[in-house]
Amino acid sequence: GGSNLFSYGSTGSYALTDSLIPGIGCWFKFPNAGGTLFAGSSLSTLTVHLSNGWNMFGTVDHAVPAPGGGPIASSVYGYSLLNGYEPVNTLEAGKAYWVKSTTPLDIVLGPATQPKLSGIDLTTCDALTFSDNHGRTQTLYLAVDHRQKIDASFFEMPPASPDGFDVRFGSQR
Repeated sequence: GGSNLFSYGSTGSYALTDSLIPGIGCWFKFPNAGGTLFAGSSLSTLTVHLSNGWNMFGTVDHAVPAPGGGPIASSVYGYSLLNGYEPVNTLEAGKAYWVKSTTPLDIVLGPATQPKLSGIDLTTCDALTFSDNHGRTQTLYLAVDHRQKIDASFFEMPPASPDGFDVRFGSQR
């Protein structure tokens, strides 16, 4: 079989697609290991349209700070085959990311992007790391919030990947 390209839509599910559109994030599933070259025009600035809820989005042709604040109601998550979902502070070209918004919103990525305000320092938290027999790992963090200053909903994880390896608490965090 050939490769499969999936986008994540406003219906809250993955759908096969045959096109790459700037700003729309996609999953590629290939039958074998290897690399694929994608060519296109430079993209120094991009307006990404977010819907209410979870959004998978693409980025520009260079590293930029992850967006945050306002109606953005989660960390920005990247995904790797070995570690699953991980919060990121920098968006890298050629990758897709997840973010949750509380309202429809346009974000501008590129030279005018403001740095994301730092959240909780995960290195100060206790962690549980899970792994499977393929060497993939997922880390879940535990934090004590005596002052009740942590908005736990900010740590809700994106929808499970079509890859199949996913570890999370029942609360989706």
